[in-house]
Amino acid sequence: MKRKPILGESLFSLNIGNAARYAPPSLTPVHVSKVGRKYFECSELGERSHRISKYDLITWREVTDYIANSALYETAEEYDRELETNRLEKQIWAKVAGYGRIDLPLQTLRDIAALISANAEVRDRHPEGGNENHENRAGGGSLD
Repeated sequence: MKRKPILGESLFSLNIGNAARYAPPSLTPVHVSKVGRKYFECSELGERSHRISKYDLITWREVTDYIANSALYETAEEYDRELETNRLEKQIWAKVAGYGRIDLPLQTLRDIAALISANAEVRDRHPEGGNENHENRAGGGSLD
């Protein structure tokens, strides 16, 4: 669950889905223009912008009948962390998800196993604080 946004707060919107079909994904600064009981609205910064998007107050997902056109981030650093997470996951997956044997030295495999088991122990002790980088966002998939 995300925190409740504050009226006038600046956030960042990333074009996803059909909005990103012919343009590369880019962060656009937006501000919270309305906060209600179930939804909040954001509008792009600038005097000529009339685009207002409605988001769920709990999940911060865009409310739409079809497919979301944007995903919200509190900071640009949050988006950068998500990009880095996706990039590292792809690198790891490409290395270990093929057929046959994993082409890594034994010591590297031991180090990876130790990290995975240490992470599992931390997750078992603190189930609510699992992994904040894997929050399910509107649009899904990779942002690369």
